[in-house]
Amino acid sequence: MEMPDLNKVSANAPDVDTVGGYLKNARLERHLELAQVSDMIKYHASQLRAVEEQNWSALPNGFVLRSIIKKFAVAVGANPDIALEKLAQATGNVAPVSYTHLTLPTTPYV
Repeated sequence: MEMPDLNKVSANAPDVDTVGGYLKNARLERHLELAQVSDMIKYHASQLRAVEEQNWSALPNGFVLRSIIKKFAVAVGANPDIALEKLAQATGNVAPVSYTHLTLPTTPYV
């Protein structure tokens, strides 16, 4: 019996270069079912499946999608910043620019 080459990637392994594959891989490494993750983060398992399959049309967009991705990543032990970056690459969905560096005038209005 020939030993399998463990250095080769399994045909069923998720593509970790995509946000869906990245999150699915992290979930599978922790032996979590979608229903378990759903219970942890309070998003429906069908939404999490859509994330893993990158079925963006089945998901909300904007802030809500970023929230799903971030909570999913934290729940499965993945880096949420990497997951959000992969989301941005796949969909263009990025957080709006923050204006925290704006300064207010120091002189009072007269």
